[in-house]
Amino acid sequence: RSELPLAPMNDVLADDRLGRSVILQQLPSCATARVLRPVSGERVLDMCAAPGGKTTHLAQLMGNAGAGLVACDRSMAKARRIEALCRKLGFSAVKCLAADSRLLCDGSPHSPQPEDAREAEGESTNPAEDKGPEAQRKDGRVKEAADTQAKLDTTRWPQEAEDAFLEALKEHGSDRFRGSKRIYKAVIAKVGRDTVDRVQVNARLRQARHSEAAGEEGPLEAATTSSSSSSSFPEASFDKILLDPPCSALGQRPLLRWGKTYQDILDHQSYQQQFLRTAARLLRVGGELVFSTCTLTLEENEDNVRWALDNLPLELLNAQNEVLSPDAGEDAREALAGLGSSGLSEEQRRMVLRFNPHMWDVGFFAAKFRRVDRQAQTSGPIE
Repeated sequence: RSELPLAPMNDVLADDRLGRSVILQQLPSCATARVLRPVSGERVLDMCAAPGGKTTHLAQLMGNAGAGLVACDRSMAKARRIEALCRKLGFSAVKCLAADSRLLCDGSPHSPQPEDAREAEGESTNPAEDKGPEAQRKDGRVKEAADTQAKLDTTRWPQEAEDAFLEALKEHGSDRFRGSKRIYKAVIAKVGRDTVDRVQVNARLRQARHSEAAGEEGPLEAATTSSSSSSSFPEASFDKILLDPPCSALGQRPLLRWGKTYQDILDHQSYQQQFLRTAARLLRVGGELVFSTCTLTLEENEDNVRWALDNLPLELLNAQNEVLSPDAGEDAREALAGLGSSGLSEEQRRMVLRFNPHMWDVGFFAAKFRRVDRQAQTSGPIE
C-alpha cells in the first residue's frame, strides 16, 4: 500500500475536458482486464458486463473503438447503460447484448438461477411446485403487473408525467436499486411535486420492469441493443472471454452486513459453474478465459477453479505473471496467492490472484485459463 497521499479526484472528474475519457475503477477490476490482455483483431466476449467498467477497459486495450468486443448482460436496461457508457467514451464498435450468458452458445441447456441473483421481483423459488421455475416466475410477474396497472389506472398520471418518466427511464434504466430515486427526481423536476407523487412513479417503474422482464416491446425498444432472441454463437467463437459472474459480493465490505447463508454461497457456486461451462464451449482451442468475482468465499473462487480444471477442457495459466514484475519477491506473490486450504496445489494457488480487503480495501479474485484440445462434458445437463 502506498504511503503517498492521494489527490482528491472530485475536482478532476468534474472537469468537462475529461468527461469523455475518465472513469473510476477499483484496482482489482483494472487488473482483471490487464490479465486477459485483449488486442486488436481478436474476438472478445464480456459475459456479465454490467455496469460496463471492465467492458470499456477491454475496449481501450483493443483499440479501434472496441471492434470485435461483445458485451452481454441479462437485463435489457443494463445492456443499454453499457452501450451508453461505451458511446460516451468513444467505443462505438462494441456490440451490446441483452441475454442470459449461460445460453449464449448454440444448444445451451437452461437452469434457474439462485434466488438472490434474480432481478425480477415476485419470482417463485420453490422447486416443489408443480410448475417449472420459469412458468412460476411468469405467473408472478403477470399478477404483480396487473396489480400495478390497476393502481396506475386509479391514480392521476398525466401525459406530461409519462413523457418525463420515459425520458428519465432512457437515461437511468430500470435498475431497482439505483434507478428509482433518480427517475423520481427527474420526473418531479419536469412536472412538479403537485402533479405526481413517489408512489405513482414507483408503480409506473414496476410496470416498466415487468414489461421488460416479459419481453414486451415498448418505447425503449427502438434502442440498438440486441435482445436475447437473436443472441447465440457457435462453439469456439471467441479468442478471449472475461467472465465476472453474479456472486455473493462479500468482497464489497458494505455488503457483509446483508448476512448470507452457506446455502446462498453454494447456490452461487453452482450458478457460476453454469457460466463457466458455457464459456468453455464458446472459447476456441488456445483461447484464454479470465474468471473473476468480488467475493471472498473459497467455494466461489478456488473451488470453482478446481471444478473447472476437473470438468472442463481448461488449463490454468499464471495470472500473477500478468500483474507482477518478473523480479517480484515471494512476499508479493504470497500476498496475492489463493487460499492454502483449497483443492489447488501449492503451485496452482500461486497462479491465481486473491485480493484481500485488509490490503486492497476490496475483496476480489481472478484466475486465468486456456482452452485445451481435449474432450470434456461441456454440453451436458447443468446440475
